[in-house]
Amino acid sequence: MSLELVLPGPAMQRAIQRAMDLVAFGLQAAEQASPTELSIPGTFGRVIAAPTKAQRPDQARDEFHSWVLANGLRDCVEAIAPALEWARRFCFLWTREGTMHALEDGKFQLQAQFTGEEWNKHIVVGARKFDRLPLPEKIDHLQTLYRFDPPELTPHVISLYAARNCLSHRLGVVGHPDLKTSTDLGLVLRWRQLRLSIGEGEVARTLVKGSRVKAGETIKTEILDVERTIPLGERLTISSQEYVEMALTFLFFGMQLQVSAEAVQNRRKPSAPIVTRGDEQPG
Repeated sequence: MSLELVLPGPAMQRAIQRAMDLVAFGLQAAEQASPTELSIPGTFGRVIAAPTKAQRPDQARDEFHSWVLANGLRDCVEAIAPALEWARRFCFLWTREGTMHALEDGKFQLQAQFTGEEWNKHIVVGARKFDRLPLPEKIDHLQTLYRFDPPELTPHVISLYAARNCLSHRLGVVGHPDLKTSTDLGLVLRWRQLRLSIGEGEVARTLVKGSRVKAGETIKTEILDVERTIPLGERLTISSQEYVEMALTFLFFGMQLQVSAEAVQNRRKPSAPIVTRGDEQPG
């Protein structure tokens, strides 16, 4: 039996690209739209479920900005689930007993045998159980079973996962379930920022959309960690720029995840007898 595991990067990139494109479309559409009433297109009219809470168009426009960014963050969080399942299967297969074969292109192939019971337990049923685990427990699972080294950006992604839970379960109002410890003062978010700047020291300036660069100036690229705390009881909102930086953080995490999984594979190679196709004996 041959099992090919497609690398998770392209699928994750497509999912995050889709989220960013839909966020961009929604925000641009909101800026240009001037509705006089909030009826859903294609329906017979507006449904008023809570008369005292129904919004005016200008109120809905303001809240839509936060709502669409929150949904974009949710989609980014969900994009990493298939990548983690790929890592789980990859690590499982590369920790089976078997024989290594050197291929002509310099790569290696593992030939391993395991029972149908093992297959059903770890590949079929294991996938369903793994899918139900919270993100931090998925990372713990990989560490415990396969000596998987978590990507450097794991704390950042777990903090953004916590932000998604706050937005989904508490409408963005930070509550006690969002705190890592009882002594925390708020929900701490971490992500990675790509910053372009010019100059050094007190004269340094960060480039933003519309910034002009003079002839002869050198642009410096920095990748920095950003940390922000939303106090207990306050509402979590994110800006458009923060959302883009968070989406890039998920992309960087996906790249690191593949490297971490391949490290499990590389540890497996020296421990197995390596043979070439020409060394195999018939029968």
